[in-house]
Amino acid sequence: MAYNFDGDFTVATARDDVYALLSQTEKFAPLLPSYKSHTLNEDGSSDVEVKVGVGKIRGTGKVNLVLQESEAPVRAQYVGKGQ
Repeated sequence: MAYNFDGDFTVATARDDVYALLSQTEKFAPLLPSYKSHTLNEDGSSDVEVKVGVGKIRGTGKVNLVLQESEAPVRAQYVGKGQ
């Protein structure tokens, strides 16, 4: 099942600061509400582990994120594949 998150929103922070945060998984991953851990891989991708659950079924999801498109300070687009 594929998920697509897109859209626009406004924050009261300089674009450079927002881009600096969102373009580095080691900076934004720990801010995720269900964050468990992350690993930076030699190929430039990142594995992010988060707690997941539906009803009484609980576990850990692992998502491999690759920064596919980067245009500082305008755009940071990730592609992810999860387990």
